[in-house]
Amino acid sequence: MAGMKAGGFYTGGAAPYGYRVDAEGRLVADEDEQAVKRCAGELRAAGLSLRAVGAALAARGLLPRDGGAWSPAAVSRLMKASLEVGR
Repeated sequence: MAGMKAGGFYTGGAAPYGYRVDAEGRLVADEDEQAVKRCAGELRAAGLSLRAVGAALAARGLLPRDGGAWSPAAVSRLMKASLEVGR
């Protein structure tokens, strides 16, 4: 497992929001989800609460992968996710 990770392969579960696993098993940026992350960051920087950021994303039609609502916890995880592709 460590060898796979060292080789740049993703070794666990669903890819984090903003990324997808390519055909070779590596994490690559998902541009649509990266745009959602940037939008959330801009809203948060403008002073919106986590709950308000989630509501604003939903109002723009930007939903989580499961199509549900953005919870404050999900928005927080979205904001904290800072993986390096290929790591």
